[in-house]
Amino acid sequence: MAHFDPAVSVGFLITKHITKKIIALYLSAEIADTLLASLFVSIVIGKKAHLGANAPNYSYPLPSIFGIEVLASALLMAVIMTVVYTKGLKGFGGIAIGGIVGLDILFWLLYLVHR
Repeated sequence: MAHFDPAVSVGFLITKHITKKIIALYLSAEIADTLLASLFVSIVIGKKAHLGANAPNYSYPLPSIFGIEVLASALLMAVIMTVVYTKGLKGFGGIAIGGIVGLDILFWLLYLVHR
């Protein structure tokens, strides 16, 4: 059950694969990991790193960026719950998660086109 995504941790909590007591430990470790990784990137690469798709484009409204990320996380949690809780998709979990990432890109493109 190793992972780095808080959405996965919440999915595991919902599906009762981890307890309420351990979720705090998971989320604390994930937040600490994120902060340390950001500090590492800042020191090693610098603050003007061009990280491509990993960095939001702030020329778009922040509520739009946040909304799309929330939607993508919700869809990812739905897939994780399907794969983990029901043991569904029989080995096709990676394809399902890749499909969610594809939907994230599609929604973003649709937003850009209709903007």
